[in-house]
Amino acid sequence: MKKFLTFLAAAVSVAFAVTSCQENNPEVPDENPGEEVTETAVTWPGNADFEPVVISKDMDATLKVTAVGGIKGFVVTAPESLTTILTGFGLSTEMDFINDEKVITAIETVAADMPTGEELKGKTSVDFDIAPLVNMLGIMLQSGDYEFGLKVTDSSDKEVSVKCTFTKEASSLPSIPGLTD
Repeated sequence: MKKFLTFLAAAVSVAFAVTSCQENNPEVPDENPGEEVTETAVTWPGNADFEPVVISKDMDATLKVTAVGGIKGFVVTAPESLTTILTGFGLSTEMDFINDEKVITAIETVAADMPTGEELKGKTSVDFDIAPLVNMLGIMLQSGDYEFGLKVTDSSDKEVSVKCTFTKEASSLPSIPGLTD
């Protein structure tokens, strides 16, 4: 029964993520031509102070990533409380979006518009919308706060890390009973 629920959750998540991506995730831009990158940084234009955001289908969770000399490393960290859910997708709580083929394949399957691999590697500027990933996981979460991290490494090995907190309210998205108990 647990395997069936995990499979059902994965199927629902894929459908939900695809819908979210189609509605909320514009095309990932290539390097911004003519824009000179002077520092490696991660900003959240729609949430400059990185305040917690309620998980919803139309939330703004697009991060602006800049990297002097290009992006070398791009690791998303999910809360430990999501270990069981992520394991069901063959993932761990630390996801390397550039070098880990398992992560790249999983993200391409459930959130096709999220940049991975060559879409990130070497870019000096990229918009990264984490909403499809959070929404996909959000359907399987209980109410509460969930902190995601992003660590970007540039070509000079300078690292920049940020934390993004998302809140699942009891009424913000449907849950699948028994999966997160």
